[in-house]
Amino acid sequence: MNLPDWMSNYCELGLCLIPLTKHKIPLVRWKEAGFQIRRPTKEELERWLAEYPGCNWAVVCGSVSGFFFGLDFDLVQNYHRFFEPERIERETTVVRSSRGIHVWGISDRLIGKFDVGPAKERLLEVHGEGSLLIVPPSVHASGVAYQFVNNLYEKGVRKVALFKDAEASIWRQARVLGYHRPASTYHVTGINWAANSLELDRRLTDASRQKIVDAVVPYWTRGRRNKLAMYLSGLFAKRGISKVDAEEVFNAICEATADEERNQRFTTLQRTYQRDPNTLGRLKGITGLREELQDE
Repeated sequence: MNLPDWMSNYCELGLCLIPLTKHKIPLVRWKEAGFQIRRPTKEELERWLAEYPGCNWAVVCGSVSGFFFGLDFDLVQNYHRFFEPERIERETTVVRSSRGIHVWGISDRLIGKFDVGPAKERLLEVHGEGSLLIVPPSVHASGVAYQFVNNLYEKGVRKVALFKDAEASIWRQARVLGYHRPASTYHVTGINWAANSLELDRRLTDASRQKIVDAVVPYWTRGRRNKLAMYLSGLFAKRGISKVDAEEVFNAICEATADEERNQRFTTLQRTYQRDPNTLGRLKGITGLREELQDE
C-alpha cells in the first residue's frame, strides 16, 4: 500500500502521526508504544490506514516531531489580535479548525504545553511537548473539516516556520496584549557542587545559569551525559526551578558541547517535570551531580 500524498508530506516533515476517533480519542496506545520518542514506521501507518478507515489524525508535538508545536486559537478574533494574518500566512502553515485557528511552528528548543490567559479569557493554547494537535484531513465530530488556510510548500513539502525560542516569543507578544507569564517560583543565586543544597531565592539569574553551564559542560561527554541530564533534571524539578529556566540551561549545555542527541536531553527534562511531585524525592539530584562531577 502506498501512503496517501498528505501523509507522505507529513512524514517528509518529520512529524509523528497517530490515528484518533472523531472525538479526539487515540486509537492506539501511543505513549506505551513509545511514540513520544519515535515516529511510526511506514508499515504501522499502512496498518492504521487499513484498520481505521476515515479516522482522524494528530501530530505528537515536541521533540519526536522535530520540536513541532501548534498555537491553538479558539476564537478567530484572538488569532487576528495576536498575528498579522497576511504576514503569518505567508510564513507558515495555518489551519482552520472546527471553531478557530491553528498556527504551526518549529521551535529551536523544547517547548511545553501551556495556556496564555485564564480559562475564561484564554488568548491561546500552546500544544508543545507530548501534546496532540489534530491535522487535516481530519473532520471534527460536528462535521466541520480541518482545512489549510494557505497553500504553502517548499520543494513539495508543506512549509512550517522556525520560531527562535518560541516560548519566549509567545510571551513577548502576549504581554503586548496584556497577558503576563506566571512568575517563576524560585531563583538560584549561586551553586556549590560540594554543598548539600542550592541557595534558593526567587528565580534563576543569568549569572547562576552560567555557573551551572560552566560546571557541567567539561563533563558532558559520551558515557556521562545521559546520567548528567537525569541528575540535572532531578535537581531542577526537586528544587522547584521553572521549567523554562531549566530548558535554558539544557539548551546552553547542548549548544556548547554540540550534543547530537539534544532531543533526548530535552525529553529527559520533560519527563522529569511531568512526574508526580510526590515521587520526585526518589530522584537523584545534587548528590548524583556531585558524584559525577567529582569522579575524576
